[in-house]
Amino acid sequence: MTSRRIITVKTDTVASSHHVCVAEGRYAAGERNERHAHSYASISFVFAGSLQETVGRTPESAFPFSTAIKPCGVEHVDHYGTTGARVLAVQFPQTLIASLKDWDSGLDTWRWVHGGLQVRLMLRLLKLHRQESTPNSDLEDCVFEILAALPSHHS
Repeated sequence: MTSRRIITVKTDTVASSHHVCVAEGRYAAGERNERHAHSYASISFVFAGSLQETVGRTPESAFPFSTAIKPCGVEHVDHYGTTGARVLAVQFPQTLIASLKDWDSGLDTWRWVHGGLQVRLMLRLLKLHRQESTPNSDLEDCVFEILAALPSHHS
């Protein structure tokens, strides 16, 4: 990842706070990340280039305006396309996901969504992320909008 911003989000009446990382990354043409897993849940948005992500024996091709929804601990392999890829990622700690247990967060199943409402929201977050003067509260609002707009795993 090439640039990161850590924002603190509050989720309940006892003012519990969690650190969410918003990061923009560039991946080289043909780059490959062998099987690995993350200690956080994430939403990743491809805004340039392409990649193929494989979980188990299931490959998924992603192009601009594709959004990955990935729970914590999902083992996957990433292979970036002939022009590489540029990705905006939002990384959620397990403590935040656990605090949302009564809500169908849509973050419990690995999948890719192509197009849809997520595109507009992720492009707005990318713009806010790149503007250093953006207050963290604006980033936090946008992250909550993205979470609220996630398609549930039932859709």
